[in-house]
Amino acid sequence: MELPCAAPSVSLARGFVADVLVERGLADLVPDARVIASELSTNSIVHARSAFTLGLLLRAGDLVVSVFDTSDLLPVRRSPYPTVSTGRGLLLVEAFSGAWGVQRHASGGKTVWARLRAVGVEERAGDTGAMR
Repeated sequence: MELPCAAPSVSLARGFVADVLVERGLADLVPDARVIASELSTNSIVHARSAFTLGLLLRAGDLVVSVFDTSDLLPVRRSPYPTVSTGRGLLLVEAFSGAWGVQRHASGGKTVWARLRAVGVEERAGDTGAMR
């Protein structure tokens, strides 16, 4: 799903994730996947200052939530002071996922991804691969 560099895109990303996962019988993954999509989308808007593409992929029993943006700046995991209200996005992604990472693209930009374990996904969701 392609989204513009605008604050309302974060809500659209969360809605897209919920709709697709419920449609595929994976409603139990919605809460964690929504948090991850929200944080990765926010990072694209705030730090990359870029439109972005949100992706969902089922692979080998995992759900991969990814965000591609056109910035070459890599995300930085921070340890903010308790009194600061920002800077926790990647900490949340790390807490809600089994793993996360970044892939740079030779043509420019990057994809930040996070993987959630989807127990029994093949039985519940049918075929694997890109989701919408």
